Parts: sequence; structure tokens; C-alpha cells
Amino acid sequence: MANIVHEVRITAGFPWEEILRWAKEIDTDLIVLGPHSTRAEEKGVVRIAGRVGSTVENVVIRETCPVMVVNRPAGKDQLLFQRVLVGVDFSRSCECAVCFAAKLATHYRSRLFAFHMIPVPPFPKYTRTDYTADVAHARKRLESFYEAYLDGTDHQYLIRGGAMPHLEILKCAGEQDVDLIIMGSHTKEKPGKWYPGSAVERVGYRADCPMVVVTDPGVLAHWDGTVSADDRESKDRLIHVFTGT
Repeated sequence: MANIVHEVRITAGFPWEEILRWAKEIDTDLIVLGPHSTRAEEKGVVRIAGRVGSTVENVVIRETCPVMVVNRPAGKDQLLFQRVLVGVDFSRSCECAVCFAAKLATHYRSRLFAFHMIPVPPFPKYTRTDYTADVAHARKRLESFYEAYLDGTDHQYLIRGGAMPHLEILKCAGEQDVDLIIMGSHTKEKPGKWYPGSAVERVGYRADCPMVVVTDPGVLAHWDGTVSADDRESKDRLIHVFTGT
């Protein structure tokens, strides 16, 4: 860090409270955290499978700026963010995650993958024909929702069927050899929600690359007007199943 302008602060208290206090004081744009994935045994911490840890959880659910979770050491080439995957599900937070991803992809000249999972019921109730029709329908909806934000970027829509979003995201990230995963957390979309979301937690726990969580839809709304006004009434944000039938 010798060539980087930086400040080191040591304080007493609960880690997440002190992180949030300092972030507010300096009006930070991004918080970077490690979930102790490699030091749990050394520190005597019992890490629960699928959970990123209390510090990360408490920061994600309370902070408004994007939060990056670095689960494993990232190589120099990986930090160029040449291949970025963003998870989308038509929610407001995912819309802002796409905006964040597009800004980052433009800056780094990244290849951007917009990933969406179709919940697939068991066969034979749901046939291959149904799935093919649902993929086509989902692709049209994705283009309708996100093409305005992704215009001018090198991007591709990836649609997969499955039952567990985090598994499909991780599988797709591995297939595409991505350097960064970006996800929107629904934490602040509904009052009283106190956890970041199972997909966010599970991806953050298992990802081989850094993950950025966009927690608050409102925090990106001022970005050069690139995030549309809150138009929940005019946009159908539900994930449809059985559209093929």
C-alpha cells in the first residue's frame, strides 16, 4: 500500500458498527470485506455453511453503498475485471446492480454476462417445450428491462433453469471464468428485512472470485440519470413460471 493514499484506523467496538460509522464519516463509495473464510479455524470461529459471517451480514443489511466480499485471494489478472457476471431477477435492486455492472464494465472494458435463472418444476409436468418457450420469453423481458443500461457494453444474456439460484450462479460463473460477480440484495426493498438473502449469502460464501452486493436501490439513482425512476407500478417485476403453457 506504499503507493496508495490510505489511512489506517484502529478502534474498539463491534466490527460492523465501527465499519458503518467510519463509512458514513468519509462518505465511502465501496466497502470491501473478507468473511474470514481461511482464518476461521485459526481464530476459533465456527463458520456455518452457507453464511458469510455476522460482520458481512450486518454491514450488507445496513449500508447503502455497494459492498464487496472477497472470499479468497484474488490474482492480479483477476482484478482487471475483464469478465463480469451480474445476477438479475427483475427486482429493483437487480436493476441497480445491472447499472453498477454496466458502469464498471465500461470503465474496465469488461465482457458482461447478465444471468437469470428460470425456476424449473419437475418433469413431466414441465416439458422441454415449456422450458424453451420460457427461455425465449425471459430473454425478451431481460432485453426490455436491461438493454437500455447495457447498450454500448460487450454483454450477453445467460438464462439457465434450476431450483437453487446460488448453485446456478456459481456454476455459470465457473463456466464463464468470471473475475467478479455482482448481485442485488432485496434487503431494503421490504421494511423489516434483516438478512441479505440466501442467494447472496451462499454465493458470497462459496465464490472463487470477489462479489459485489448492491444493497440499496436508491443509492445509485443519481448516477447520471442512468437508473430509471421508481416505476414499480408500470413494470411487472414478478418471475413467471409456466409461461410456455
